[in-house]
Amino acid sequence: MTGARRVFALAAATALLAALPYLVAGVSPSFIPLDDVRYIYENPQVRRGLTPQTALWALTSIEDANWYPLRRLSHLVDVSLFGLDARGHHLVSVLWHAAAALLLFAALRLLRGCSGAASSWRGSSRRTRCRWSRWPGPRSAAACCRGSSSR
Repeated sequence: MTGARRVFALAAATALLAALPYLVAGVSPSFIPLDDVRYIYENPQVRRGLTPQTALWALTSIEDANWYPLRRLSHLVDVSLFGLDARGHHLVSVLWHAAAALLLFAALRLLRGCSGAASSWRGSSRRTRCRWSRWPGPRSAAACCRGSSSR
C-alpha cells in the first residue's frame, strides 16, 4: 500500500470510527422535533416518496425564501427506501456526513499539493509553513524551508 493510500485509509477509518457510536447504539427511532417533523413527516410532498412529480417539485419550489433541491431529493429517496421510519433517514444522514468528511480530507490534501509518500503526516506542519512562506511576503519567512526550492 502506497503512502497516499495508507493516509487515505487512515482517514476513512477515522471517519468510520466517528460514525461508529451512531451505528452501534442504533440511530434514533424518532424524528428530531427541531425540523424533521416539518420537512419530512408533515410534508405531503415528501411523504409521497420519489416520483417524477415530487422530483420536479424538489427542483423547482422555494420554501421560506430558500431553495433546497438536494435536501429535498435526499428526503424523497429516504422516504422511498425507508418509509417514515426515522432510523433509515438518520443512518443515511450519518453516511452522508462521513462521506463529506472524507471528501473534505481529500480536497485539503489536493489543495496542499500532497502526493505519494511525501504526503505523510510526519513533518506536515513544517511543509505547510514552507508552502505558505513561498507566497509573496517577507523573504525571511522562507528561513524555515531549509533545502526547499526557491520561490
